[in-house]
Amino acid sequence: MANHRTVFLRFALLVVVLIFLFAASSVAQFFPGRISGTVRDTQGAVVPGATVKLSNPTTGLERTVTTDDTGNFNFPELALGTFRLIISKQGFGTTVVTDITTSQGLVNNINPVLAVGSVSSQIEVISTPPLIQTETNSTGGQLSEVQVESLPIGNSDYTRLALVLPGVTQNSNFAFAQYTINGSRSRSNGFNIDGASDTDPSTYLPSINEGGNSATAATRLPLDAIEEVSVSANAGADSGQNSGSVMNVTIRSGTNHFHGSVYELHRDAALDAANFFENLGGVPKAHFVWNELGGTAGGPIYIPHFYDGRNRTFFFAGYDGSRLRLGTTLNGNAPSPAQIQTATNLVQSQSITPNQLGLNLVGLYSSLGLSGPFVVDNRGQQSPNSGVLKIDHRISNSDSLSARYLHGVGEDEFPGGGPGPGGGSQLGPWFGVTPTMADNFAISEIHLFSPGLINTLRLGWNRFSQFQKGRDANVNPATIGFNTGVGPQSYGLPEVDTYGFTNLGLQYGAGGRVATSYQIADEANWTRGAHAWRFGFNFLHNYSNYTLAGGRGIFSFTGSQLGDDLTSDSALASLVDLIAGLPTPGSGLTQITRVGSPRANIDQNIISGFGMDTYKITQRLTLVAGLRYDFFTTVNESRHRFSVFDPSQGLVQTSHLYNAPKGNFGPRVSLAWAPTTSLIPGHQTVFRAGFGIYYDTIPLTNFEEGLAQNPIGPTAGYTIVPNTPIPFGVGVPIFGTGAPQPPFNIVSIQRNLKTPNSQERLRSNACAAPTASSGPSKPRWSSRTASSCCCCPIA
Repeated sequence: MANHRTVFLRFALLVVVLIFLFAASSVAQFFPGRISGTVRDTQGAVVPGATVKLSNPTTGLERTVTTDDTGNFNFPELALGTFRLIISKQGFGTTVVTDITTSQGLVNNINPVLAVGSVSSQIEVISTPPLIQTETNSTGGQLSEVQVESLPIGNSDYTRLALVLPGVTQNSNFAFAQYTINGSRSRSNGFNIDGASDTDPSTYLPSINEGGNSATAATRLPLDAIEEVSVSANAGADSGQNSGSVMNVTIRSGTNHFHGSVYELHRDAALDAANFFENLGGVPKAHFVWNELGGTAGGPIYIPHFYDGRNRTFFFAGYDGSRLRLGTTLNGNAPSPAQIQTATNLVQSQSITPNQLGLNLVGLYSSLGLSGPFVVDNRGQQSPNSGVLKIDHRISNSDSLSARYLHGVGEDEFPGGGPGPGGGSQLGPWFGVTPTMADNFAISEIHLFSPGLINTLRLGWNRFSQFQKGRDANVNPATIGFNTGVGPQSYGLPEVDTYGFTNLGLQYGAGGRVATSYQIADEANWTRGAHAWRFGFNFLHNYSNYTLAGGRGIFSFTGSQLGDDLTSDSALASLVDLIAGLPTPGSGLTQITRVGSPRANIDQNIISGFGMDTYKITQRLTLVAGLRYDFFTTVNESRHRFSVFDPSQGLVQTSHLYNAPKGNFGPRVSLAWAPTTSLIPGHQTVFRAGFGIYYDTIPLTNFEEGLAQNPIGPTAGYTIVPNTPIPFGVGVPIFGTGAPQPPFNIVSIQRNLKTPNSQERLRSNACAAPTASSGPSKPRWSSRTASSCCCCPIA
């Protein structure tokens, strides 16, 4: 933890230094818009030396450039908004182009025409958004503020907006916060807010809006605070660390006019029909009440008689709160007094004294008021609160500064188990409790050195904290008679599965993580003639303070040890085994995962650099070429608490798991051609072709949950799966107290681990081009083993 504080203090100091160094030269916000074009006269000849003035009336922003020898002009790094252009030159009339709306990742190609005449004469043209992009090859798309507000989004999960874009589908295995694009993996997507990373380095899911203990977001990004959402795939060299796509959310900003919104969404069971099982069982509808409320406000910062922020300083704030109370109908079965008595008599008929621990467990059903078949309305709850504050300040027409902070906190309480063996209990005392907190801070500065040279500096900090536990996490299992040898980290009733009856307890203990990312990024845009150069670097430090949940244990009673010999009733036979204290041995039936050192502090640095050129070869042909390099350092554990299997040495305790690959060069090249004659009369046609190599970041959870359990040292972690009957009784050490005995599993990792990557190509086609991707080095993601790892049984 001390090392983590040191990193944070160093990062904070660097932030302060960089802000002072760039205070006259750089902005901490994402400026995704771009307006460019060519000025011509009425005869089609280019007009060099024309003055092009850009302005945004809502914020007071103004920029002026002069067209080059080929009549070209370019305004990169623009905030989202509505702009106007005034084009003039001596000997020509003035042309005004209005209603130019910028959007993320899109180029507004404006080609104004100057007519011979007096400068005082004026022609006004209303701009219309381009239906087809003629200068980029990125696939994906954008959703405007109006679309975000209009589209229905279940559970306030903004990532679902991507599903309306071409090439995007929902991952059927993971319905929440995960999507695939063009066949890529759902964990190969990155998430940014205002250009700063919002990606949880452990799971590679969005920190804000990551799920909790239910299929809803544990924290929420206020939807009314979103100005635009974009998804970009097959992107240029300025995009990396993800082979799938990058989703970027732009938060709204204040303007010269005060604006705001208030909303409240209400749903409850009174408005819903009873489901099939409620009607079948003749039970009332499950309890359901959901309120989603919030609001936004924005405008200039105005302090009477002290400061007037119009045209200079703006604020925007938003809040979203959700109150969900959800009942789920549980149809279960508990031993009746008659069944308990019959099973006890059968045990005693074999001259066996009923096991007191087994009787204690049977008594838990009656303590909950359960006997025989029952229907329970389980009531879970969720109460997330999230807010955003954004400040934009224009120092001058050459310098702008912006800062934005997002904070979300919430807690879920829902059934933590499921039906069947190994599923845990769905009864109230063993609900899963998941407190969650997410923070995201970004500061950026933009500086215009000249009309053709712009630099952007961006600093980001992202943190996601989440822990999962059962409601009984503070209850020592010894109070009911269990002696499984676990520590306080795994307190609570172990999972008890008696076939034919509803499960009791949970198999997992308390665990979770605090995952943090620090980001420094700088990018320069240089326009010269028909070339638009971009150079930049990105430094990302990922850190995860992980607490492994370990295990309380699983104890299954199937009737195979005694009951099946005494009765043909399978449920009664299982109850006989429980009262006799005879759990069924075997994998998945009776086992416990020990965690000696449950903490792992792991970190990784990602250093990237790129250069690219957008070359407008002709008015209708654009070439984009670039090269990117991503260096992923080795994933390290600060106290050498990793162990890895080496065939020549056995299990070796280390902090250095593998050799960091150094050849992660990603070339990108693409062409876009808009022929004069369209394939379809009255419509525009664009042909595109492209190729690129994209490298993936391996989620840290692949290392956290796999290698952390390798058995090594005095505080080893391991899973015991007994193949023979075990002692079962009040206070009896069920799994013994000695060293672990086989069988158990170990995890290993390739010493020369390659960075997962994919090669993506945009096939030449008209209008909408299909995409394809192939991965020569795509690891199989797993929540239990590391990438390119092997899990081997040791016997």
